[in-house]
Amino acid sequence: MLSLSAVRALRRRAILTLPLLLAQCATVVDGTHQKILLLTIPDGARCSVTQNGNVVGTLAATPGEVEVPRTKYDLSVTCHKDGYADATAGNHSDANNHSYANAAVMGFGTVGWAVDSAMGADNQYTSPMHLNLEKLADTAK
Repeated sequence: MLSLSAVRALRRRAILTLPLLLAQCATVVDGTHQKILLLTIPDGARCSVTQNGNVVGTLAATPGEVEVPRTKYDLSVTCHKDGYADATAGNHSDANNHSYANAAVMGFGTVGWAVDSAMGADNQYTSPMHLNLEKLADTAK
């Protein structure tokens, strides 16, 4: 059986530890990856997503979702379909709204932000993304 002073010490530790766990809000709520819906006109385009020069996702045919890691780096999406010019669009890495919740955890917000930032969870991308592919001129005569 634990003594009263031991129970109080455990309770104090639990109270002090709980904010540290809750401070990692964006990591817990949103995770370190995000699905982005890619839509093209016309449908059926193959898309590749790059981040900081590395391919981080591909989609065999639009419409569809691609899962990408959340980081501070912007995304570049290039879609291709035979008979159409390739279309490329950027997707800016922006602050995740849940990361602001860390500031609400008095005294522990810095810890939560550091964890979210290290994991990439403090970032988010716009979804869906719309890309229009232009039909190529018919050169066959």
